[in-house]
Amino acid sequence: MGFGTDNRKTTWGKSIRLALAAGLLGLSGAQALAEDKPKDEPTETASPPSDPLERENPRNMQIGMMAAIGAQDDALLARYIETGIETGKASPEQAAEQARQFRLLLDKAGSIAQRLALPLAAEGALDDGLPPDEEKIGNLTAGGEEIPIIARRTEDDEGRKIWRVSAQTLAQALAAEPPPPPATEESPVDESQRKLVVLGAPLSSWVLLLGVGLTIFAAVVLLFRILYHRLAQQSEDGKPHPVAAIIYAMVPPATLMAIYQTISTIAEPLGMGLAERAAIARLSGIVVWAGATWLAWRLVAVAGDFISDRFRATGHAQRIGMTGFIIRSIRLLILAIAIAAFLATFGIDVTAGLAALGIGGLAFALGARQAVEDLIGGIALLLDRPVQVGDLCRIDGEVGRVDEIGLRSTRIRTRDRTILTIPNSQLSDSKIENLEKRDRFFVSQKVGVSYSAGAEGLARALEVLRSTLTEDPHYIPSICPIRLLGFTDGCFEIEIHAHLRCPSHSEGFLRQEALMLAVLRAFEHEGLEIAVPGRRLTMEPDSARAASGFPGFPPTPNPGKP
Repeated sequence: MGFGTDNRKTTWGKSIRLALAAGLLGLSGAQALAEDKPKDEPTETASPPSDPLERENPRNMQIGMMAAIGAQDDALLARYIETGIETGKASPEQAAEQARQFRLLLDKAGSIAQRLALPLAAEGALDDGLPPDEEKIGNLTAGGEEIPIIARRTEDDEGRKIWRVSAQTLAQALAAEPPPPPATEESPVDESQRKLVVLGAPLSSWVLLLGVGLTIFAAVVLLFRILYHRLAQQSEDGKPHPVAAIIYAMVPPATLMAIYQTISTIAEPLGMGLAERAAIARLSGIVVWAGATWLAWRLVAVAGDFISDRFRATGHAQRIGMTGFIIRSIRLLILAIAIAAFLATFGIDVTAGLAALGIGGLAFALGARQAVEDLIGGIALLLDRPVQVGDLCRIDGEVGRVDEIGLRSTRIRTRDRTILTIPNSQLSDSKIENLEKRDRFFVSQKVGVSYSAGAEGLARALEVLRSTLTEDPHYIPSICPIRLLGFTDGCFEIEIHAHLRCPSHSEGFLRQEALMLAVLRAFEHEGLEIAVPGRRLTMEPDSARAASGFPGFPPTPNPGKP
């Protein structure tokens, strides 16, 4: 074993050294080609620097614009709008004033598209029915008409392709409704009236919304928990009806989703600003996704428990292992989808991570080789089914009952009531003796008949054994099931060598027990005695043995004779 391990380590070491050598040769060759390149060959044009405001795609542009609106930074907001400052048609002060007026209109009756609906590609969505350089990022109701908020891809003064709210959208919004009066320095905002802004919304609003939402959620869940336990007490087996279990699984996540969806809906009628509404909508979206994940997780668990109980009730406990594997796989899929949706909510490109999985797949397989082997071994056990949950088996001398077959390991409940955990990769390579799966039970018992019974008694004993075995309803006919083995030191020895029909290992012992009791009753009825093989030991005085001339004891001399 150690020799094989050393060889593998040596092979891996050689492979790594060869790979490093090949990489160094490739780098050396590339450097040599670069040095051999003619000096007068024109170089490629340098690409423009990246945009510090991350306006390269519609989604990140919208995220930055909403951050500027939440901070009420009109000078920063003007950089997300085509105000004409780049072409010299507007001064920085005029651009900031236009941005302020646009922000107030958005706070009054504006809405933005969900982040997940906006593309991360620099070109935007090419199948939305708009020109290739335009993208709809929201709507604005002004002057009784609905104006789409269009972002347009243009080139700035440094040659970068960036997305900004189009000048046409700005002009339509300001023309549809009289702009608010410009800000004046004579009416400064009192510092005591300023609100602490967190995630684009006042902290007091977050405290109010979270407090009200969680209070309603706790009250509803508590009410249904009491109802659930009352239903459980009313049932005969202490378990609620499956419908009650499903309702209880649905109530907490569904209540959480409904509360925050309602909060997001009533945010605009309550007069909250766009940044406030957007932050609430984003939080509500995260909570709804978390609630949906929680709901699916609980429903899958309820379904798994229900299916497992049905298998136990119908005598198909061996299928519970496959059910558990399927339930775990579905839960992993649900968790992966939830994580992907959560990351996408914050503008993280999930497709890039998925592409990285293909590149890092080999590294993962090498680093987690044992875990992958255990996973494959678990799948092989579930498909091949040498043992199943509930089976009594013998594995490498250990006897126990299969308690659980997991993704990585299998748990065996031993006769000492301890848990033996075996990795699936090791278990799939072991010799597994399934003691549960059998169609018959082998009976091998020896019966002794006393020599005092004589030949007639021996013949009668053989006949009694054959008739008793034949009358057993579980006996499988075979050749010579009752055999006279011969003469032992204390009795005639007869062997019962037969098979009984039985569906399980434990049932076989019960049927063997019933057969042996029938044999004992038949012997008692016939007046036969069951003898145990043994030796008879006779103790005599030393004088008697000496008088008989027993070896080692010379005859006792007669004192009357010379």
